[in-house]
Amino acid sequence: MLTAWADRSMNRCERARIKSARTRRSGPSHLGSKRPSTTLNTTPANSPESAAEVSIELGAVQVGCRVHVGVFRKVVMNARSFRFGVSLLNVGSSRSGWRARVQEAGDLGYDVLQVPDHLGAPAPFPALVAAADVTGIRLGTYVLNVGVVSPAYLARDVADTYRLTDGRLELGLGAGYVPEEFAAAGLSFGTPGSRLRRLEEVLTGVRELLAAEADAPRPPIMLAGAGDRILTLAARSADIVSFPITAGFGAGTPEQALGTRVQRVREAAGERIADIELNLFVAGVGHQVADIDLSVISSATGMPPEQLAELPGVLVGSPRQIADTLLRYREEFGISYISVLEGHMRTFAEVIPLLR
Repeated sequence: MLTAWADRSMNRCERARIKSARTRRSGPSHLGSKRPSTTLNTTPANSPESAAEVSIELGAVQVGCRVHVGVFRKVVMNARSFRFGVSLLNVGSSRSGWRARVQEAGDLGYDVLQVPDHLGAPAPFPALVAAADVTGIRLGTYVLNVGVVSPAYLARDVADTYRLTDGRLELGLGAGYVPEEFAAAGLSFGTPGSRLRRLEEVLTGVRELLAAEADAPRPPIMLAGAGDRILTLAARSADIVSFPITAGFGAGTPEQALGTRVQRVREAAGERIADIELNLFVAGVGHQVADIDLSVISSATGMPPEQLAELPGVLVGSPRQIADTLLRYREEFGISYISVLEGHMRTFAEVIPLLR
């Protein structure tokens, strides 16, 4: 069929050429002397189009009266714009100090202010409500430990925080991974399987309770994790899937390990993958490895800083080099939402303008 189409197109052009020759002995051709290129994707590396999905197809392209049959790169325009979040680790000793740090995050160009959920970290919902009076950016939890909360109380807090922040809340949830936090709540740490089941129960319960509210608050829900089971759950039920620092651990290179996890999400999500935003949590940013304090991660993993620096969640290089790395991650993995720790907030801010 493809060959027949090409033959018909060439026959039409041949008839037009003969007819033209009868009335005009010579003159410039429609195409000139330039040979048309068969390279269809000529977008610059830093354009949004460069992050689109690319498929290789057999096809035919007609330029003027020339038909080129062969293999072409088909570019599908579906790239998301980048978003950037920053996780503030404590509220400090005063309301004014907290407000100043929140204001700085917005001024530096971040799109989302995030707070963690650990003992010794901010109480997430009061901190976010206080931040809402200072900035107009979105506000999120990264991430709540659902192993120590009930769906009823969590739904109550989420609903009112959503209202008090004018609908800017993004609800990040995780299964919990610190045994001491479960012990402090008088709860068993359990097994990975039991914590995952609890995450699914809480997620389902909170959604049902929120839907029953008169105004049905519906914050986007993020699930974070690196295991196959939690990534499958996230792919089937979350609006945002986040890959933590551990997503770079596994078979092959760190980027291959991340790629395997992204593929797991894509396969489990099926058609809804287009509606899912992919997030990468960045634990370190610096011009060189020596500039980045990776001591906490190094002690937890037993890996030296030089090896940790190869993880996708550690960004090393100049702002331009880091921007190019993130453009590649968006093109190869579909990751467009980047979250960084507060300690790297100013350093990473130099990258943000290069990706807008």
